[in-house]
Amino acid sequence: MEKEELIIGYDFFNSKFNDGFQYGSWKKYYCEETNICFERVLNELSEEERESVDGIYWGLCSLNGNHGVLNRDGSWSIYNNQNTHVSLCQYFYQLSILENVITYYGIEGSLNNKTNANKVVRYVFDHNRFLKFYNKNSTFYHNIQFLLHRSWENGNLSVISGVLSLNEAIPNNKGIEFGFERGQTKDFQGIDGSITYQDGTKKNTQQKSGKYDEIPNGFIIYGGKSVFNAYPMCQLFIFTNTNISGSSCIIFKNTQNFKLMGNDIYVNKEDVIYNIKKHMPTPEKIMILMELCGKQDIILFIKKEGEENFIKRDDHENGKRLVVNFVDYEDDSFESLIDQKITELKLSL
Repeated sequence: MEKEELIIGYDFFNSKFNDGFQYGSWKKYYCEETNICFERVLNELSEEERESVDGIYWGLCSLNGNHGVLNRDGSWSIYNNQNTHVSLCQYFYQLSILENVITYYGIEGSLNNKTNANKVVRYVFDHNRFLKFYNKNSTFYHNIQFLLHRSWENGNLSVISGVLSLNEAIPNNKGIEFGFERGQTKDFQGIDGSITYQDGTKKNTQQKSGKYDEIPNGFIIYGGKSVFNAYPMCQLFIFTNTNISGSSCIIFKNTQNFKLMGNDIYVNKEDVIYNIKKHMPTPEKIMILMELCGKQDIILFIKKEGEENFIKRDDHENGKRLVVNFVDYEDDSFESLIDQKITELKLSL
């Protein structure tokens, strides 16, 4: 097979990568080796080299008490998402093949090979190549940042869809907790947020992106295997699919009365408390903002700060940025703010 033909489809790569962390899986080897190599190479850097990679270092994060990649200010770095990031692994995998780092003998075979998984990571974390890939002025750096931020903000879009849906499903609640900050302590406990009922009862939520279909007496949650026998501290699961042509959300109880069907799960109808397929203007319009930003090399950041929703430009030394601050999920005027920014970005194309 010619190297130029090695454009591996995302869906197939994702299906193989996400076999899970069981013994022998590509994901298990890639994740473990990435963590080891990040610590090693960051501890080897000189001060000058560290500055060239935007000041990142390996250390103990005061926010969550875990060791990992930290930003210059000690905050939890987005690079900690790299060890399980499908698109970025796919990017490195293809670079490794094109540069003859690993032996290519069919996608499926290559993705079930521990030696190849380790070679891909060691290729990226070679000292000199690491400095080239993660140098803030390199094309590789911008490709890596784009992939990491795109998936992170897509995940944040799912959080917004989930919060709005949860407030609709349980309208008389006393408050919904959520956040977008990386590396929070609750992240390591599998808790994405919570809702407090009128009687004061508090239930933790786990948020996922995913599609589903209704069948007799229940629902098929595609990719739902990730919550099977997992997240014991969460009482509610939320699966959302945000799409400009129409979105969906299903919320169901963590009864663990699920039937595993390959990578999917079957959920009984009586365990589902909310199921809707419709347009969700706020997250869908933010998705349009993301697309417009992408066309103009602007990175969109979603955050939760203060008490009011806002959208503003906040250009950084490493690139152009647009900040979407989402705090108040009952703010009816937020949609018009998004519309204004969409119009502004369209005019600047």
